[in-house]
Amino acid sequence: MGSYRINQRMAELGHSEIRAMTQACVATGGLNMAQGVCDTPAPPIVLKAAAEAMARGKNTYSRFDGLPELRSALAVKLSRDNDIDADPEFRELIEPRGQVQL
Repeated sequence: MGSYRINQRMAELGHSEIRAMTQACVATGGLNMAQGVCDTPAPPIVLKAAAEAMARGKNTYSRFDGLPELRSALAVKLSRDNDIDADPEFRELIEPRGQVQL
């Protein structure tokens, strides 16, 4: 086997956003959920709630902007605790994939 050289065009390419987020998470000791993979066990209460939700048919992706109930609860919280006039239909976005919205 001979030695390999990296094509100059390839050498200038950066990492994808998801790879950069993963590396930043590792560097800070954070909990990496950027790829939908968690490296810690789920708490039993979460497993139970997930099983119950799936049994009720909640087994698909939610709306891209978050569940209406969650957006409404966020608007109430922002108004009550932060004195922010929040509108859950037009301004608040609940995004499970943080790196997509950054």
